[in-house]
Amino acid sequence: MAVFMVRLVTSSAAVVATVLAPTPARLRSGVVAVRLSQDSALVATIVADAISLTPGTLTLEARRVGSSIMLFIHVLGLGDPDEIRADVEGLEELVLRAVTPWGSDRP
Repeated sequence: MAVFMVRLVTSSAAVVATVLAPTPARLRSGVVAVRLSQDSALVATIVADAISLTPGTLTLEARRVGSSIMLFIHVLGLGDPDEIRADVEGLEELVLRAVTPWGSDRP
């Protein structure tokens, strides 16, 4: 919950800065595809919802591709797409820790 609150506050501040003082970098937007490491629909749903609840980002689509799940994320203030992917991977790991029962082996 604390991670989500920090993300909410920092992303809200970035959106406010974009509205009050727009620059080309702040207005740059795009769609980034992120392949999740887990094929769990539960994990994908929680990650996608957390992304969509964060101002400046929106999960456009979640699609099963082979044995994995791919999220397509619209980002306002898009910089390096690899940074977005790394951020989502970190979020996925936090979600996985939260929903995996203690003592069970993770894939």
